[in-house]
Amino acid sequence: RMYLFDLCERLFARRDPDLAHRYHAALREARDRQSMLQVGETLVAEVARLAGAERAQSIRERLEQMQPPQRALSAAMSD
Repeated sequence: RMYLFDLCERLFARRDPDLAHRYHAALREARDRQSMLQVGETLVAEVARLAGAERAQSIRERLEQMQPPQRALSAAMSD
């Protein structure tokens, strides 16, 4: 979540303060992991539109790296 807030600030705050405000509000309202990831996907789509697919893909990859490994969680719960 903090990465998305930071990303929003760096990419949109100066260029489009209203857009940055909308993303900040959406991230604050995202109460669970799934809704937060949906806001992140929308933000990445906006990055693709403004900065290109390559930049959006690098952000998407970084977001994926930050996700907890599902298998590790499943293995720990079964022990």
